[in-house]
Amino acid sequence: MYMDWSTPRMYHSDGKGQDFKQKGWLSQMSTPLLSIGMIVKDEIRCIERCFKSLEGLRKDLPCELVVADTGSTDGTREILEKYADVVFDFEWCNDFAAARNAVLDRCTGKWHLQLDADEWLCDDYEEFIQFCNSTQFQTCHTASLRIRNHHLDDVSDEGSEFITERMLRINSGFRFMGKVHEAPRPPADFSEHWRGIVLSKVFLHHDGYVAKIAQDKKKYKRNIKILEPILAEHPNSMRILCQCIESTEDISERLPYVETGVKTLRKEEGEDLNFAPSLLRHAIITYAYLGKFEQMEEVWQFARERYADSIYINIDGAAIMVVSYHGKKDYKKAVDIGEIWYKKYDEYKKDSNAYLRHTLGPLVLASNENTYAAYFESLCQCEKWKDAEQVLYDIKMAAISPQNLGAVINIFIDDAANFSNPLKALKWVVEEQKERFKENKNGVDCHQYNSMLLAKMEEHFRKDGELSPVIAQMENDVGYSAKALLQQDDYEMIRYAECIQDWGNVMSLLYERILQKHLLFPAKFYQQNSEVWGSVASALPILPELCAKFLSYAENVPALTVEQQCWYSNLASALLTAKKWDSQTQAVALCRCFAQVDQELVAQMYLPQILTDTSIHLIPIGHRFSWYLKQAFEAIQTGKLKESIAILRKALESAPVYNAAIDALLDYVSTLNSSPELLALAEKIRGILSQYSPDDPAVQAIKQSPAYQKVAYLIDGVNPPVVGGLLQ
Repeated sequence: MYMDWSTPRMYHSDGKGQDFKQKGWLSQMSTPLLSIGMIVKDEIRCIERCFKSLEGLRKDLPCELVVADTGSTDGTREILEKYADVVFDFEWCNDFAAARNAVLDRCTGKWHLQLDADEWLCDDYEEFIQFCNSTQFQTCHTASLRIRNHHLDDVSDEGSEFITERMLRINSGFRFMGKVHEAPRPPADFSEHWRGIVLSKVFLHHDGYVAKIAQDKKKYKRNIKILEPILAEHPNSMRILCQCIESTEDISERLPYVETGVKTLRKEEGEDLNFAPSLLRHAIITYAYLGKFEQMEEVWQFARERYADSIYINIDGAAIMVVSYHGKKDYKKAVDIGEIWYKKYDEYKKDSNAYLRHTLGPLVLASNENTYAAYFESLCQCEKWKDAEQVLYDIKMAAISPQNLGAVINIFIDDAANFSNPLKALKWVVEEQKERFKENKNGVDCHQYNSMLLAKMEEHFRKDGELSPVIAQMENDVGYSAKALLQQDDYEMIRYAECIQDWGNVMSLLYERILQKHLLFPAKFYQQNSEVWGSVASALPILPELCAKFLSYAENVPALTVEQQCWYSNLASALLTAKKWDSQTQAVALCRCFAQVDQELVAQMYLPQILTDTSIHLIPIGHRFSWYLKQAFEAIQTGKLKESIAILRKALESAPVYNAAIDALLDYVSTLNSSPELLALAEKIRGILSQYSPDDPAVQAIKQSPAYQKVAYLIDGVNPPVVGGLLQ
């Protein structure tokens, strides 16, 4: 293939030309400023994404796109012909530098930009334009860009970043070197001072090493196959050893390379020693993950002696040490090393460009957030409250793992009273961090974060913790619920509860107190959507003895309004699905309560013709279940026990989520005598008892009467009287 710049057209060996006036700037110039060079094979997954990201740059700068295809068979070639200015075949020879140089030989621009198909240019490339119009464009030999490696399949993570040479001035004589992880290097007779520039605001996204993608493309196996012969020739090269480590798929596969590198460095031998800190970082990580903590500590001490100023050691290495010692509950060591990590990572965040010339691993931007959590907990365990309070404000709650998030919340609530400004710390955790969870991809959303906080604060309140008065100082729903809980007077408790706007943001303990004291909830509570009640009710069954408290509440505070009925229905349903009863008697009573209050709602909400066996499936599951319950209790009351069992079996088929409640009812029915007279007497006595509070002396007098004893098993669920093996 050769180029005829007068047309301009691209000619293949068969003499056929391809017009590409619409592809770039070649129709408007004789020499492009920038040649974008790529080598590809079977990149249909991502190649068009890469090309589309370059469209703006190609419009704003005179560019050409030169691509070597090493044997694509998946449709990539058709995409190349659509976008590229120059496409040629290159027979793969297990040498990335050779392929890059073949592309470079076909470039006609002033500068060359190295790009991979699984990369794509960021939206803001203004610094790129400025560089091409600067004096450095004429004098520098190389330029470096920021590379952002993504580690999640949906590339929603911030990723890890490094800066590396991706551009070279074509007439500088620089060529690519390295069969894997190739990079531009000067010629052997290069006598000038190597001048390079960092374009720190421009970056390339990269997702080629996401686990699944890397596995599909077998990149690791491909790389290691190329590197092993090179390592055999240079067994003490820290650079090649690092590349081998980074090309392994499993942490245990790294161990031979790690041990070789450490042994070589201890003997004060080795090549490419500028890669030594990186290798030692890999060694620390490898030993930590394999549980070889003695070796991990030995390498850490050696690395600190040799490379005390290295970012690899002071950030990445220190981070894994902090997490490891925290995991072993050796909090003193975690704090000692954490001080090094915290200081150096703070310096890195303030001026990352000063460090990004190094190839930083994924720890820097990902796991360092979890290191904050481990360091914070270690400081609290060592009672270093001032330092812990400072570190707290550096933690991005939404960025740490769910397991670490729970640990941070727990220790914070337990220890925040020791901080110099516990209210400020509490507001930061409870209020300011919530916004960050709205776009969180780390497995915990804002609602879950809120639930974790409320659960821990409630646990704290139950123990009369020292932070309770501080929580009550917050002017939000959590704060008002805390104020209410701290009141001894019922009126004052409800007065503060009336300030609550969203009852999904309060501690469950407040619900329990109101139920226990038989108080009406504030009017705003009943003005919420039923979805809120359903969500709240589902969370409440974790409270102790809630079933008994609710039954007592429902008996003493009748549901008079539709809103109250809806709330009672939601709570009774949640208790039934959560199996929160202490006895068969409670289960039966709860089913009765649910059937009564929910069917009152159903009668107001649905046309009578819908409430039939043939159409009952059209209404929500809770209403279906209460409809069957009502029929079952009516059958029981009239002595039709076999019919009640058939109805309950239909209920199980229609509403299986209530299976435990149905089982309890079936057990209850099996103990009943079919005598209508006894059933009628039981219902009569049950009606009399409902007129008294449970602690009224009259209740005890009734329960001691012969009539009550005769039907006590029907009312309380006790074993029925049996004589001669027969129910009486």
